Formats: sequence, C-alpha cells, structure tokens
Amino acid sequence: MSSPNVYPRTSAAGEDKKAAFLSLMSSARSDCLSLSALMYKKLPREIRDVIYCYICLEDRQIPIGPYYHFRKYDLLERDVERTLEADQIKPSSDEQHAETWLFSHVDAQTILPDGRIRTDHDVYPQDDFLMPENHIFNPDYMGENVALETLQVYYKSNSFSVCNVEGGLDSLCTSIKLSSKEMAVDCVPIDYISDLQIRVKCEHFDVQRSSPSDILRSRLEGFAEEERLLRRTVESLARFRSKVRTSTPRELNVEIVLMSDLKSGSEWDSVYLQARIINMLQAMRTCIYELMHEREYTTIRVTHQDDGLMAFPKTYTGLFQLTKEQWNYEKCKQRPNHDWTQDFWILPIEGDELSEDDFRRLGGYYINCKDSFLAERWGTSNVLHDTNSKSPVVEGFAWPIGCPYNAAAAYVLCERL
Repeated sequence: MSSPNVYPRTSAAGEDKKAAFLSLMSSARSDCLSLSALMYKKLPREIRDVIYCYICLEDRQIPIGPYYHFRKYDLLERDVERTLEADQIKPSSDEQHAETWLFSHVDAQTILPDGRIRTDHDVYPQDDFLMPENHIFNPDYMGENVALETLQVYYKSNSFSVCNVEGGLDSLCTSIKLSSKEMAVDCVPIDYISDLQIRVKCEHFDVQRSSPSDILRSRLEGFAEEERLLRRTVESLARFRSKVRTSTPRELNVEIVLMSDLKSGSEWDSVYLQARIINMLQAMRTCIYELMHEREYTTIRVTHQDDGLMAFPKTYTGLFQLTKEQWNYEKCKQRPNHDWTQDFWILPIEGDELSEDDFRRLGGYYINCKDSFLAERWGTSNVLHDTNSKSPVVEGFAWPIGCPYNAAAAYVLCERL
C-alpha cells in the first residue's frame, strides 16, 4: 500500500507545487554534494563501502527495466525490440524527479474511501524499492566519485530481475554516464551484478492453436507468427550474451525464467504443446550454454513458469546436459558467423504433407519426428513430464547440425497453397 500525493497535471496548484519542489531539490542537491564530498575526503574506501551497503542493500529482489514482471507483455506491435540508441544513459534530471513525485502512476492508482491511495503493483514497482533512478546514484547530488562507488556497491550487493522485452537486458549492458569528461569512468551494471533473474516473456503471444485438422496454409501462417516471437527472443538476448562473455569474470548467479501461457483455457494436443515448449527452450539454448561453458564463476538455473500448465514453476536446468567438450564440438560444426538457433525449430506440419523439395527449401523439423528429435538433441522423450535428460545427446539428424528454417520459403509456399 502506498500513499503519494497526486495532483492534476494542468492545475495552477500543481505548477506551484512543482516549482516549490524544484527549489527544494536545488537546496537538497547542494547539501548532498557537500556531505558526500566530505565523506569521500575523510573516510577510507572500506568505511565508505559500509555506508553504501547500509543505504543500498535490499532484502528482496529488485525489479529493474521495463516493468512487466508480474503481468503479460501485451504490446505485441511494439515487439520490434526497443534498444537504447546511445551508448550511454544518463541519471534522471530534476524535472523528471518532480514529474515522478507530483504526478506518479495516476493511471494505476485508486483513491480509497479513507483517502489513502492504492497502487497496482502489477503495473508499477512498490514505491519503497531503491531503483537505479534514485538521486543517490546521481552525480549532480553525490558527486561523480561517490555516485560511481554507490552504483558499484548497489549492483554488486543486490539481486535483480529484468524482463527481456523493450531493451531491458540492453540497459544492463549500457554504461551509465556520470560525467561529460572524455576520460570519465562510467559504470556498466552487468560488470558488477552478481545475482540476476532474466524473465523471458512469451506468455503475451497467443499462438494459433494448430491441429492436424487445420489446413496446411493455416498452420504455416500460424508458425510464421510463432517464429517471429522466437526470433525476437533470440535478438533480445544477443547484446547480453556478447557483453557478459567479455566482462570482467566475477561470480554470477543467473536464473532464466521462461514465462508462457500455453494453456489459455483449452486442452491442446500434447504433441503440439511440447513442440512449442521445445522451440522456446531452443530460443534460449545458446545463451544458456554460453553462460555455462564460456564464462567462469557462473551458475545457471533454467525454470519454466506457466500457471495454466503447472501449479509451480518447473526447473529445466537438467535438460541442458552438454559438456564443455560437446558444446565446443557443436560450435565448430556450424558455419562461420552463423547463429544456428533457427536451425532447430519444430514445425506444426507432418512429413507426408510436403514434397521432399518443399521440405528442403522450408527447413525445420516435422512434428511427427518429435520423439526422435527430443531423444537425440535433448535426451528426453516428453518435455511436459521430464525435467532432466534421461539419455545422452546423440549425434544424428538433430545434433549438432540442424535444418535452417527459411521464412522466405515459407511465405512462397503459403502463397502457392
């Protein structure tokens, strides 16, 4: 429950309060600068770190980035991932702080009969969370040196959760600009984070319910939309994958949570349901193995949350069983500069529905070869039931080299059908 003051954005009273608030912030900024400069000058780094920990340490996971942690990402039209255009981001200005304080979250608040204001925390994080936009991380208030040290302790000492949509992961790989000086040292959050949860948002996409009775064109068009989501998922992880492999090796605990809503109130055929889950896991697979085998001091956990399929999240870490030697072997078998993630999609079509030439052009895997695909590539027979591989990965038609899916060929085929 939170109870901030909310004022009409266009009222004269609101403008007066905004002016008064800006004046107060100016005075507070001067006081903060004086105190932080004195602390930096008089106290050794060890004592300063104790102070930073007292100020920054949270006893709960901090939801940062685009706030879709507890609700569906329902902006499919904006799913062309928004990334940060600049290489750096800046702390919030006084004007932005004033807007936040005076006009915060109006659309997600309800005034109760007793005058208190209830905030929907599915839409906005709780007001008492210490977020990266707080003024204690702003060099205008704390000075560049103290702001940098505070940010380092904040990211190093807390547990964070971020969604992969709208450039959320990109922001962790982007330097926070603390000075206009060319030689200034900036802070890149992922260089310091030691505990991170990545929520891979797939539950917002209502995938067309395929069944053998649907016409072939309908199923191919439905998969084209599914493939778009899978491709966006792969792209959303790309910058994080690159940055985390080249950052200074530190202890890092990562949980990757697949968020889906595959049940949607209907009973789906188990075969099609498993195909969709495997495709989603495939979209994250390269990122997971890179964290496992290409970064030191890293612990990885993979879970799946789907309220329609399971009462509690399911742990899928045991399905990612490749050794470092097997992973290196898989990589060396791929074409140079080729992301082979899309070489292993399972399509909602059966083997006798296409000619051999059409299948060769289309790529991917028929759904009626799912069992052998799962056995060879994942070491399991049923991804709905198994959370660990039951048998070793076997070299064959599904590992290490796949059948690249061709979206252009799928479009041509749909036009012809």
